[in-house]
Amino acid sequence: MFKHELSNIDLVRLLPDSLKNDPDAQAIMQVVSEQLQKIYVKILPYIGLDIPANMLDLIAYEQHVDFYDVTLSEEQKRELIKKSKAFHRKKGTPAAVEEVVSTVYPGAKVTEWYEYGGQPFHFKVEVDSPIGVNIDLALLNKMIESVKRKTAVLDAIQFNSIIPSDQKFFGSVSTTSIINLQ
Repeated sequence: MFKHELSNIDLVRLLPDSLKNDPDAQAIMQVVSEQLQKIYVKILPYIGLDIPANMLDLIAYEQHVDFYDVTLSEEQKRELIKKSKAFHRKKGTPAAVEEVVSTVYPGAKVTEWYEYGGQPFHFKVEVDSPIGVNIDLALLNKMIESVKRKTAVLDAIQFNSIIPSDQKFFGSVSTTSIINLQ
């Protein structure tokens, strides 16, 4: 497979017979091989983003995208796969929670306990959602749990309903729902 050939490339084997016994040529090719292997590891997350949609689930599994869900749109799947390495590096930070949730619900915001007077190490997540869009709470909770610090406690998820500017709306509505995620 192409992937394995690049990760284990050995240019010394490709030297012509006239250079196979030259220690300088062997050393140069060994160093180049090692550098190509390092480059391959760095670009691996970006390889395959133009693959067919039916392969995205397999790529996500291979790259250990913890917060991935097969029901997401193709665009959201590609974005999660593309950013998965960065998410893994930021795991345990509010920025990781915000970025993961924003992939599916753009404009998500994390509010830390000291910003709203909550208990230490607690946080809230605000999600903007157009009216009429169903929000998958199980998926949202799974995404948050996969990247938040294990000692952090999610106090609430606040949904801000958005009315598109091309729609007319008269009157006012106020609703409150409490959903226990534990």
